[in-house]
Parts: sequence; C-alpha cells; structure tokens
Amino acid sequence: MVNTQLCQKAYLKTQRIIGALWMLFDGVLGILYLWLLLYPIIRFSRVPSSPGYSLGALFCLLYWAGTVAGFSLFRGARGARKFVVLVTFLIVMATIAGFVALRSLPGMYYIASVFATVSAVFLFLPRHKTVA
Repeated sequence: MVNTQLCQKAYLKTQRIIGALWMLFDGVLGILYLWLLLYPIIRFSRVPSSPGYSLGALFCLLYWAGTVAGFSLFRGARGARKFVVLVTFLIVMATIAGFVALRSLPGMYYIASVFATVSAVFLFLPRHKTVA
C-alpha cells in the first residue's frame, strides 16, 4: 500500500524546488533582458526599431511571466502548474519563431527553452506509484 500523504509531501517539495528554480533562472534572465532593452534608450535616447529588439522585448516579458509563475508555484497556488506549462509553451514557441525569423539566436534562449520543457515534464509526472 502506498502512503499517499508521504507522496504528496514529496511532490510538494519537488514543486517548491522547481518554483524556486523558475524564480531564480527566469528572474535573472528577465533582469538581464530588461537591462539590454533599456540600455539603448538610456545611452542613445532612442528606441531601436529592429526585429531583434522586438524579440528581446517578447522574451523579457516571457521571463518575467516565468518569474511570477515560479513564485506562484513555490507558494503552492492551485493553477500554478497550468500557468508554468503555458509560459513554457510560449517560451518554446518564441524560441522557434525567433530561430526561424533571425536564423540564429544566442544559446541562452535554447537553454531557457530546455529548462522550461524539462521542468514542465517534472511537474506532470505521476504523484504516486500505481498499485497493480
């Protein structure tokens, strides 16, 4: 017989770890991309109009959404797993669209996509062992 309370505690611990990793990883990326977006405005007093700048703004918003998703996942909110999966889907789709549009992207985009996909898979693994 499987102790469901023990499995639930282990699952919540995994969920909190993944939430903390989302907050850390996406928070750092969000701050980095926000700085990269604001630097030309502060330095040259103009907003660049290029596809790369627009793509950077999209990723900046997605990484901030990932930080919020990680916080809600860490706190144990009900819809947090679905929100994380939604942000994961958007990050992966934006990475694919950026690769198609620009033909190359920095490696951090791919690392973020792989991290988001792996963490979403871990969130939806079964919570307990099946009993035959």
